[in-house]
Amino acid sequence: MIKAVPRCLDCVFNQAYRITEILSMDEEKAWNFLKNSMIALGNVPDKTSPLHMTRVMYDVLESFGYTDPFRDHKSYSIELARKFLSEMKNRVKNAEDPLFEALHVSAAGNAIDFGQRDTSPEKVRERLISVLEKTFHAPAYEEFRKDLEKGKTVLFIGDNTGESVIDTILMCLLKDKGYEILYAVRHVPIINDVTYQDAVASGIQECAKIIDSGSVYPGVILDESSEEFQEAFDRASVVISKGQGNLEGLYGVSEKVFFLLTPKCPHIAEIAGVPELTPVFYRAL
Repeated sequence: MIKAVPRCLDCVFNQAYRITEILSMDEEKAWNFLKNSMIALGNVPDKTSPLHMTRVMYDVLESFGYTDPFRDHKSYSIELARKFLSEMKNRVKNAEDPLFEALHVSAAGNAIDFGQRDTSPEKVRERLISVLEKTFHAPAYEEFRKDLEKGKTVLFIGDNTGESVIDTILMCLLKDKGYEILYAVRHVPIINDVTYQDAVASGIQECAKIIDSGSVYPGVILDESSEEFQEAFDRASVVISKGQGNLEGLYGVSEKVFFLLTPKCPHIAEIAGVPELTPVFYRAL
């Protein structure tokens, strides 16, 4: 598991402020929520994980009566991602190596992230294409291909709603190759991460069995996950971990885990060994 650095406080607190905007909180409620979040975050232990810090902030939010502030945004992101789906499918279909390109497209799907401020269709597509135009750093690709041959079960751990639609390209490709695909979702709504309902709305069930990770964090922590998830983790020959949050929770846990993401902060980019906003597929041994 990755430990937090001081700049993680800034990131979580900015998320809290963005939530006040999304929920159109009046000034008094916004002040109270932000002050209580600041107090709670100030009491977290040193070197805790970013995942635990976000959970602390969401506990404060729930005490104000909110449980799923990104619900409407998640629905919009699914609708938006579908606009790009055919274009991305064609990109994979026409590629010299469709599996490699499907991984690249999936990593770029991180651009459909409603943690970002500008979520207009034009801006989201601009971010998506911008990532696709960058070199895809995939040092683990050949190891991944070899490890796929060790079994017939792939565990795919979802990240953001919206990119979940784009992820179906990779999962359906693997399914067509004869693999059983298990897709793990968050147990409860947190930020814009994909839950069971979001996965169904994204069409995941067409190419994968959806399972509950048991996670109440914006990422999976293995020893706090559900029994169903742990059984799937043990059974899978490879695990594809999407996004920053899952990397934060599963970093260094097992060599069967392959991390697929586009880092959006300098701390995670440094850990992944790439510049920010560069798609990467690697394994942390």
